[in-house]
Amino acid sequence: MISLTPGDLVWIPANTLIEYQSFVMGRTKVPTYGLVLDTKDSLWEGHATVLRNNEKVSIDMKHLRKIDSTEEINGSVNRSC
Repeated sequence: MISLTPGDLVWIPANTLIEYQSFVMGRTKVPTYGLVLDTKDSLWEGHATVLRNNEKVSIDMKHLRKIDSTEEINGSVNRSC
């Protein structure tokens, strides 16, 4: 598992299971990105609270990929950490 800290920008792959603050579960339809707000979710161990599309959601950290702005492959940011 990668090490995430609050403030990290992360890549969220398509079809990732997410939980909204209202305890509703869903899946992402397209790949997107988010900002890590907290890495210790009060309800789920191993989940991070992420700000995605102006909503706080809980996502299992094993699905998140930290975006490293200094690492480039073919002129684009590498999301396969």
